Formats: sequence, structure tokens, C-alpha cells
Amino acid sequence: MKGLCYCTVQFNLRAEDDMFVPEVKTSMLRGVSGKIFKSFNCANRKEKGCGGCILKNTCIYNYIFEGKLEHQTTKPYVLFSPQRQRIFKKGEILTFNLTLFGKAIQYLPHFIFTFIETGKTGITKNKSKYTLQTVTDNDGKIIFTGGEIIAKVNNNLLNPESNSKKTVNKINLNFITPLRLTNFGDLVVKPDFEMIVKALTRRLNSLSKEHCACDMEIDHKDLIEKAKNIKILSNNLVWKDWSRYSNRQHSTMEFGGLLGNISFEGDLTPFIPYLKTGEVIHIGKNCVFGNGKYILTEEL
Repeated sequence: MKGLCYCTVQFNLRAEDDMFVPEVKTSMLRGVSGKIFKSFNCANRKEKGCGGCILKNTCIYNYIFEGKLEHQTTKPYVLFSPQRQRIFKKGEILTFNLTLFGKAIQYLPHFIFTFIETGKTGITKNKSKYTLQTVTDNDGKIIFTGGEIIAKVNNNLLNPESNSKKTVNKINLNFITPLRLTNFGDLVVKPDFEMIVKALTRRLNSLSKEHCACDMEIDHKDLIEKAKNIKILSNNLVWKDWSRYSNRQHSTMEFGGLLGNISFEGDLTPFIPYLKTGEVIHIGKNCVFGNGKYILTEEL
């Protein structure tokens, strides 16, 4: 069946020390786990980059974290943390979600091992330790506990080409992590529906082709023409700055974007399957850090 295969799991970390973490935890988790992942997956780990490595096109680390295989434009995972809590006392649980797409699903055990070892090394500037207690799937099934993987994760399929069964005339998109769109190279501060649809279908197409060997054959021209007729009902999006220092690149990276609600009206029925897909894959730039996460609500 045609579609984008994915799995989403929740990691539950038990603090072994008091820890003070950033509000945006995914940046910290991506940084420290990337080093550990590289340490046991990269055959050429003493080198800074992948450019001159003869194994780069078959390397798991390059595929997952660098995203520099031939013709690869997207990375096959998304990190997302719903918690805004910043102080975790010893014994409290820090959680985050990991979504893997297509071929990357088979490497879930590598991520589990990575976060076990990261807990031993420690996170934050104080190297606060944690223990990986459990990993669960969307249905609450336990994948990992007691130091062992005890079950296989269930795969899900996103098929945005299915038809919506009800007529929808109004929707609201609540962006709970920064939406960072560009238009002809410039950052967008007032997105319209056409821009959102373009970003969504472009990302969906790339993920399906690069990680699922599946061409969605989305009729972009037809969707974009229809999107031009959708009007903004209300726009309560506000810009929030967020920067991250990359130790690997030795530079500050700007990840800020738009947060809040934006509502649209019009014949939205053909877009609903795609918008529901977007809730899983996120849209815009820096999705691997959880950016571009929204919640869709519909009105008939």
C-alpha cells in the first residue's frame, strides 16, 4: 500500500541527579546523543566530516544524523518534547518523543542504545545522569524496559491520498513549536495557506521518496491552485526567537519561528488528509529538532 511508513515512540528518562535543562530539550538531546551515536556507528569517527570517507554512502550515522547520502535532502527522524518543565529533581521523569520514517525504523535499537549510554555520560553542563526507564509506542505498548528490548514497534502508514469523508469549511492550526518558513530565501512572518501547503507537500514528497522508496505522485499544481482560494480567517501567530550553539559547527544557529494559532476558511476538504499527515511529520525548517509541530482542529 502506498504511503509514508513511520513509528513514534516515547522515551522516559529517570533523573539520577537533579538537573536543569533548556526549555527546548530536543536541541540538547540531539547534540549529546549525536556524539554517542557516532562513537559506535562511524568507522571514521576521528575525522570531523564525512566528505572523504569511502563508507559514507553506507554509514548509518551519516544517513541518520548528517543526512548526506546521495540525493538525500531530509533526515529520517523528528525529536519532540511536550514538556516545558526545566527543573527535574532526582527520581522525576523527563520524556521526549522520537518519530522515525521508512528505512530508519530498523535503527530504533540503535537510538535506544544511544540514549542508554547518553544517560551514563550525562546531559547538561553539569553532566547530570539519568537512566532510560522505558520506551513505549503510541498505544502504550512497552518496547524497552529493565535494560532489554522486549517487543517490536508497530509501524504506521500515512496515506494523504485517501479522500476525506466529510466536508470541512474552517480549520485552525495551533503551532506549538516554532514554524520557520522561507519564501524565495526570506523568512516568512505572515504565512498564507498556499505557503503552508507547499511546505507540507514538499516535505512529504521528500520523506516518501528518500526513506520509503515511494513516490506519492502528489498533484502539486492542482493542490496549489486550490490553496490560493483559501482565506485567512484569523492570524494570532507571534514570532519567538530561539538560537542554538552547535559544538560540531562551532557557530550559533537560529531556529526561531512562529507560535500560536492561525485559522483558514474555504473548501478545505481536499487538504484535510495532508494536514493530518503534517501533524506527524511537522513542516518548515529544523523539523528534526521538533520545529513546525501543529495541532489541527476542523469545523464543518
